[in-house]
Amino acid sequence: MKYQFILNDPDHKEAVNYDGTNFYNNPMTVVIENIKYVLGIGHSDSKSVVIKDEYFYLVAENTGLNYISLTVINTLERTLKDVCLTDSDINDPEAFSFDILYKETEEQIKILSEYL
Repeated sequence: MKYQFILNDPDHKEAVNYDGTNFYNNPMTVVIENIKYVLGIGHSDSKSVVIKDEYFYLVAENTGLNYISLTVINTLERTLKDVCLTDSDINDPEAFSFDILYKETEEQIKILSEYL
């Protein structure tokens, strides 16, 4: 599956999941097999991609701001789901997601998927 990230995409309104939001800055998008999706992640986030069958999993982390997110795109149905966990979610020793920033990508996906 071919994909390409576009930072600061001026053509983000062409995305299948564009909802009419007027962004202060152009958002980041990803084009997967010629279909564009608006992403809710920052330009400086570290990104990890896992592709399984028709699913595109994107884990974005920002350790400086203490957050992690998961975006799951079903490329057949052209749907997107996402979740973001912040400081209180990932630093609470009693939380299911505790210490998630230090886990392998597959384990992060498994944990974050529980929040979708």
